[in-house]
Amino acid sequence: MSILRNLFLTLFIATFAASPAWSAAKVPQFVTFDFYPFGQKRAGKIIGLLPELMTEIEKLSGIKVAKSIEPIPRAIRSLLRGQKDLMITGATSPAFRKTISIGVIGCSRTNIVTNNKSNISSLGKLSGKNIGFVSGGFLFKKFGSNFGIVPVQTSTSESMFRMLVRYRVDGIFISDIVFDSYRTEGAPFSKIPTDWLQRIGKIVEAEKIQVHLRMSKTSKFQELVPRLNEAIKVGHAKGVFERIYRKYGSSTGGRC
Repeated sequence: MSILRNLFLTLFIATFAASPAWSAAKVPQFVTFDFYPFGQKRAGKIIGLLPELMTEIEKLSGIKVAKSIEPIPRAIRSLLRGQKDLMITGATSPAFRKTISIGVIGCSRTNIVTNNKSNISSLGKLSGKNIGFVSGGFLFKKFGSNFGIVPVQTSTSESMFRMLVRYRVDGIFISDIVFDSYRTEGAPFSKIPTDWLQRIGKIVEAEKIQVHLRMSKTSKFQELVPRLNEAIKVGHAKGVFERIYRKYGSSTGGRC
């Protein structure tokens, strides 16, 4: 009897210990970027543009997801390796062929934000200008050798932005979502001039990128794709995504 009782207890404890992971696997795993304003963890909650868009899709579809937040490279790897099921992203890497586009939610623009002394008014005016990039970032890889620019790499977005408003570079490559949030909420870092907005010059558009809800091709939740796609259509019709984009400062409401 003692042997059977011990066996029963061992199985019971093992099952109980595994239950949280099993429960988590019952719903799709959504991962977002730990990069303001796309995503941020504050007071134990995941907030930001992308998790808020996902919350609206949850409401419209009736599908509950488990949200997590990771640095951008790790989040992308998690999706591509099938460790996470869902992500909202405008990334255009060929690696995303390993994912399914469930639907387009919005639009992101890659802009060159200039300072008011640069006299840059178009892409054709970039030749010979010192233009800032985050070192090793995808924008540097994509645009660093284009337009005849002189690329200047910095370690972070913050340092790049400080160089712009202190006139150490003529312009910087930056997402409109990020820059619009700075104008709306204030740049989320210190040590920049208080009149930084007055130092901004022309904003030149380099490209438009559609923002998709993507699912890993190895996800076991692929039967939910039609419901999620329908929720996205309803979300557009009701303007819920546009309202969230405008909340974060987007003048276009996330429309291309």
